Amino acid sequence: MNMGKGCAGPWVGSALMIDQPPTLSYPTSLPSTGDALLNPAAGEAFCPFSAPLSNFASDLWLSFQEESLVASSGAFVDLQPVLSFPDIQVNKAAGGAITLNGKAAGPSNGPGQVDFFLLQLSQFSGTTTVNLFVDPGPLLGAPSASFTISSPFVLNQFYYRSDPSQLLDEIRVGTTVSDVAATSTAVPEPAAMLLLGIGLAVAGIRRPYGRVSRGRIRRRIRCWDS
Repeated sequence: MNMGKGCAGPWVGSALMIDQPPTLSYPTSLPSTGDALLNPAAGEAFCPFSAPLSNFASDLWLSFQEESLVASSGAFVDLQPVLSFPDIQVNKAAGGAITLNGKAAGPSNGPGQVDFFLLQLSQFSGTTTVNLFVDPGPLLGAPSASFTISSPFVLNQFYYRSDPSQLLDEIRVGTTVSDVAATSTAVPEPAAMLLLGIGLAVAGIRRPYGRVSRGRIRRRIRCWDS
């Protein structure tokens, strides 16, 4: 299973995890291609990045998509650092509750629906703020969960563990939100907001977005590609 550009090699871990269509998509993710990673049985997989990625010089953004095909099945992502930096852990429990390092981040969209996870690690300035946005809209609001660490973060490896019938796709890493998602941190002017509202109203009567997202650092990294 190829992890894509920017990663040191293929996934290592459970041989049960397989590359299988279709790709996952979400309205505010970036365009997708290829297949998703399916875990038909409980298992885990690791994939190291080709070089450590840090928030020393800028923010670090990361996104991925995950889907539970059946009820009562959960998944866990661990962004593993070098040395003794603390891990960043996103958990989706079997009942659908999502947490960031144990902090409540809201519910999953449920079985058969894609969840889009967007993480921001603020540029290190004595501390690092970690923000998780679950299923964000076109404009980012308040994060779903946050916590602060008293060190920079140096990302070394993406770790994934899940129950049966879980899909993972579109792992992207970048230095701006636009590297990893089709969403914005900017607050539009009132006129622009009006136009955005009209656009969303028109979009609301069209069919849902087609395919979206796939792994990328400007320095952009595409991390899951088949």
